[in-house]
Amino acid sequence: MGTFDVTPELVRFSPSGYLYAGGAFSSANSAPYSKSIAMWDGAVWNGLGDSSQELNGQVYAMAFGPDGSLYIGGTFSLAGGSTGLNYVAKWTGTAWQPLGTGVNARVRSIAVDSESNVYVAGDFTQAGATTVASIAMWDAGTSTWGAVGSGLGPSAPANVDLAIDSHDHLYVVGAFSTAGGVSANQAAMWDGTSWSALDGGLSNGIPFDLTIDTADQVYVVGSFLSAMDGDSEVANTSYFARWNGDNWQGMSTVFNGGNANAVAIGGRYGAVFVGGSMTSTNPATSALNYVASVQPGPTITSVTPSRVTVDGGTPFAVNGAALKGAYIGITVDGAVPPRDASVSQALFTAETDPHAAGDVTLSFLTPVGTATATITYVAPATITSISPEAGPVGGGNTVTISGTGLTDVTSVDIGGTVATSLTVVSDSQLTVAAPAHVADLSDVVVHSPFGDATSTGAYRFAVAPVVTTVSPSSGSSLGGTAVTIDGANFTGATTVEFGSTLGTVVTVVSDTQLTVLSPAGSGSDVGITVTGPGGSTPSSAAWDYISAPTAPRSLRQTAKAKGSMSFAWLEPASDGGGAISGYTVQYRKHGTSTWTTWATLTSARSVKLRNLSDGVRYDVRVAAQNVQVGTYASITSTTPARPAAPTRVSATVRGAIVTMKWSKAVVRHGGTRTANRIVCVKGSATTQRRFSATATAGRVTVTKGTWSCRVYAYTEAGRGPGSTAKKVRVS
Repeated sequence: MGTFDVTPELVRFSPSGYLYAGGAFSSANSAPYSKSIAMWDGAVWNGLGDSSQELNGQVYAMAFGPDGSLYIGGTFSLAGGSTGLNYVAKWTGTAWQPLGTGVNARVRSIAVDSESNVYVAGDFTQAGATTVASIAMWDAGTSTWGAVGSGLGPSAPANVDLAIDSHDHLYVVGAFSTAGGVSANQAAMWDGTSWSALDGGLSNGIPFDLTIDTADQVYVVGSFLSAMDGDSEVANTSYFARWNGDNWQGMSTVFNGGNANAVAIGGRYGAVFVGGSMTSTNPATSALNYVASVQPGPTITSVTPSRVTVDGGTPFAVNGAALKGAYIGITVDGAVPPRDASVSQALFTAETDPHAAGDVTLSFLTPVGTATATITYVAPATITSISPEAGPVGGGNTVTISGTGLTDVTSVDIGGTVATSLTVVSDSQLTVAAPAHVADLSDVVVHSPFGDATSTGAYRFAVAPVVTTVSPSSGSSLGGTAVTIDGANFTGATTVEFGSTLGTVVTVVSDTQLTVLSPAGSGSDVGITVTGPGGSTPSSAAWDYISAPTAPRSLRQTAKAKGSMSFAWLEPASDGGGAISGYTVQYRKHGTSTWTTWATLTSARSVKLRNLSDGVRYDVRVAAQNVQVGTYASITSTTPARPAAPTRVSATVRGAIVTMKWSKAVVRHGGTRTANRIVCVKGSATTQRRFSATATAGRVTVTKGTWSCRVYAYTEAGRGPGSTAKKVRVS
């Protein structure tokens, strides 16, 4: 490949495969304009540009941007003696381009992130117009220089190196003890916002170089004797250590004989190549002659996708580092990968085989280590229930679907139309807003990347119920009237409202008929609304509430007799809005609590109570009825009792005529005297005569002989006891 007058400081491969060398040489194999930097095209060395692009100083650092652009840093300040570069520049393909006004001293290292932002580190204290501490960033978006936190300290490091991982995290190693004010023992990371130390860092020597593998693991070499876990040394980390993102690790190969100065990753299997002054491994099993190849064990960073269908045939990828070295030891669920699998240092790809739901282990096995990851086979979604099972044709109502495997559902179809407002509540439940649809019985389909589920005829799009007839069309204001409603679209009906009040015990007989018990209420021409899955259609003037009648008027006693009383009344002032169907008559002995119903009359407005006790006060009440019993009218009356015996009785005889006088008999308990009677008895012969209720004297004609005569009083209850007997003799 030719000769250099001074050994190159560094070499780098471009993304397009060309090799670039940089350093303090005057020329590369005598190629024109190849001072300090040259490019090998596979056949010869070439300078970059012409004499106007030759640099006036050494190249210490090179890096390539995401678009393949070359960036360099060093001690140069000019290109071709006129173009001001100030220690950092970008090659455009034809000329060197400055990055603003550059920095004010040597650049020792350079790195470029995925957004083409350029990080530089070195001896400088100023970048553009910004004061910095040995590290700065060129913002590709604004074309300005900025500080990286408060930089590195306490002073410019004698050695510093940069590298950027796949997440644009900047790793820095070198002879510094602080980064952004954070204590960092020669190793730190900038995440775009803040600095953090890499655990206890690197001790007893200086790190010289670093590189990052495809798993974002950082390999560092130098003169240090150990990496630190806090205050403890990590075994097997002399001159060569790996940071795995959480802690430092020793490598399987430990060097003897001197420092490790440079590190790179390459080859088919992701080997780590190290160059330096080391001469053998420890224990001294292999002579190295200043360069070594170390094969790391495989590392897995991700599996994409990590969840697949049980049917198989899903392409998947395993990302990581040093994967190809494990190819002969790769297994998927214990089996050798399919023939169409492929593997590189950073990527393994294959298609899944059919498998039962559950986790499957991916294993990458090599003599120096094993890496495992999990891929999960996910069963298709299932549907176990849908609630409600019907809804309006206009849609918009919430439908809850229960089942399994619903976490991954991406959409739901009802009747072939996509439902909206999909909300996954849990793996066993989700909700959607039903779409608009014509009236029919529809399938419900949930779509999942792991398999769809269909519930056939599970949801009914319904039109609103319509009421045509109501029988009866009126009922008690107290509620409880059994009502039959005819109409259409009653299947699935859930409520019946009388005005705004819900009826009870709704029974759907068929799609055209239902029954319900009316609620309590008032008013006439009340609308009835049946609500079902399809909504509701109010019917107006469908129902009248009938109130209780008022009390009958003018309740009065019209007659009384032994063991009976008669009463009459007038119809109530108000029938409550319904025809009077009859009257209920009840009675009880005054002072008791239990009423006895004498009769329920259909239309008569009078009654005769019989079989009553004589001389007893009774409470009597009467209520009119329509669909309910109205207010009672009450009266208290006493049945008549027989009178006492007349008193102060006397008898005289003149000829055949007996004249008797008496004082009126006492009448008790509301009875009324109805008559008086003189009764004269002689043996078996009886002579008697009736007199008025008010009479106090009377005459009776008898035959010859001795007679025993008495006076009796009468009431509605009958004859009372006789008076004292008076003997009379007729000659």
